[in-house]
Amino acid sequence: MQEGKAHAVIKLGVEHFARLIDQKAFYIDKTKFIADIIRTGSEVYLFTRPRGFGKSLNVSMLKAFFSIDLAEKNRQLFAGTYIEHSPYWEHQGQYPVIYLDLKELQADNFAAFKRQFCRLVSCLCRDFDWMDFSDALSAGSKDLLKQLASQPENEDLLWKYQNSLRFLCKCFSRVYNRRTVILIDDYDSPFIAAGRHGYLAEAATFLQPFFSCALKGNDDLQFGVLTGWLPVTELGLNNVDAYSVLGHKFADAFGFTQEEVQQVMAERGRSAEVDAVQDFYAGYQAGREKLCRPESICSYLDKRQLGRYWAETSAPDALIEAVQRHSAQEKEMLRKLAAGGTIYAVIPPAVSADPAKLNLGKLLLYAGYLTAAEQDDSSAFNYVHTLKIPNAEIREVIRTALAAAGD
Repeated sequence: MQEGKAHAVIKLGVEHFARLIDQKAFYIDKTKFIADIIRTGSEVYLFTRPRGFGKSLNVSMLKAFFSIDLAEKNRQLFAGTYIEHSPYWEHQGQYPVIYLDLKELQADNFAAFKRQFCRLVSCLCRDFDWMDFSDALSAGSKDLLKQLASQPENEDLLWKYQNSLRFLCKCFSRVYNRRTVILIDDYDSPFIAAGRHGYLAEAATFLQPFFSCALKGNDDLQFGVLTGWLPVTELGLNNVDAYSVLGHKFADAFGFTQEEVQQVMAERGRSAEVDAVQDFYAGYQAGREKLCRPESICSYLDKRQLGRYWAETSAPDALIEAVQRHSAQEKEMLRKLAAGGTIYAVIPPAVSADPAKLNLGKLLLYAGYLTAAEQDDSSAFNYVHTLKIPNAEIREVIRTALAAAGD
């Protein structure tokens, strides 16, 4: 936690890093994540964590740190943080940044999806219409930028929208003489929506060039970061370094560690409640790191009482539907888990977004309803993991879903 923030106001649902810091709101310092990314040096990162674990906030933090725009102003946001005193501070404000959030791509058919996608990219390109005044860009590049910004309904431009991120990287390279950082939050949302509505094959064929043009073989790319909750095979990239809840590296970057929770409870004079809070909200395992879900902890700190905050901020209907469409054997497995048991499950590093291919164990692990038990080194090779319900909050959510599903 940053100095002077012990009694900061809790801002529930705020995922914008600069807004939290400017408002002197509650924030646990996760800027070591920035240093770890630079130190690792991968071309493309994929971070998958359940909802409510701070993915969007961390992506917003990356944008504020690396962006060459407003570099001087953004520098103040990191005063007193880990990254300010690290050897990687020299990267602050050094790169053009493309930030894109795909969570709104939720169309129920492929034609509507293409329209949504092109409008999203069009809005992104309008943010950079100032490049029309740059002498560094050719007339052809300026004309294409105008087309992308103003003609999202033009079917003849579809392939150019698919190539838009690479095109923007090339523009930035000419304007700034710097490589670009690409940040894509909720990258998996369009795949999941397409799988739910039956057009996954078409969506994957359309999106794969969009991702590959930007993130593979792009000489103007510094690095890319993708975040979501499901590591989907339909992404189609083979140059991605993926970090899920089952890995050891970056384990403390998302979620609150036990030490962080203990610290904030002590600073707010609530140390006596630590055991009850840990029992109700802790239990998540990422690598060998034990974690709590930040949204639940922040809701508890704000309301000052234990509650089923997961059910308030997530969609229980989705869990009920998942339980209903799976087999009686899988439902029995869930009842065993709700009673405090464990199961063994094969969890590969990537899974299909097709609901028919996503068994209940995989779905519940990546969605955050289950967690891996203590991991040994062998699990990394055979993909067999011991799964359990992490805590009392989720146990109650699952019991409620089983009852609502008629089980």
